[in-house]
Amino acid sequence: VLANVDETSTVSITVSEGAPVEIVIAQPPQGVAGVSQTIDLSIFDQYGNICTTCTQSVEFIAQGPSQSVDAASISGSGRVVFKDGLGQTQIQTDTMQTVQLRLNDAFNANLNVDSAPDVYIQHAAGTVVSMATEANSVVGSIASVDLTLKDEFGNIAITETATFQVTATQPNGFSAVLDATITSGVGIVTFTST
Repeated sequence: VLANVDETSTVSITVSEGAPVEIVIAQPPQGVAGVSQTIDLSIFDQYGNICTTCTQSVEFIAQGPSQSVDAASISGSGRVVFKDGLGQTQIQTDTMQTVQLRLNDAFNANLNVDSAPDVYIQHAAGTVVSMATEANSVVGSIASVDLTLKDEFGNIAITETATFQVTATQPNGFSAVLDATITSGVGIVTFTST
């Protein structure tokens, strides 16, 4: 013990985060067609601390699976500016699909932007039943009608089930009310024409 030293004194040391090295996209939850979805991003130092003094920017890219969906059908790509180490953007698409989220270090030097989660965009609520029939049916044969439940954007409502009635009529006065069930967005109803 040192003489004449107050052993109860304290010293405050401020530890700041290190230089930014990585930008990460938080894994977003499943989205819904036609509904805007928030995407959160964070910028970290080499020790995994959020860089609260960082104000960098990054290019955010949201794209559909290659060759299957027009990239213009997804809104939200562009520049994201960070404040207090956090950034946010919105994406929206009317198409049921897996959206690939990517980053491009277009505005900074040497930041790791490999974080690249995907987010699945589910159909909206099924609101429209479309029916497709055979071109021609012979009297006495079984005719079928294919049923598809779709949302307002034309996506098949693959997670929905619906029960309703279909009325079949023919020029000769034949009429029948048929029970129809759609499971996983699709169904079929059959009847014998007379």
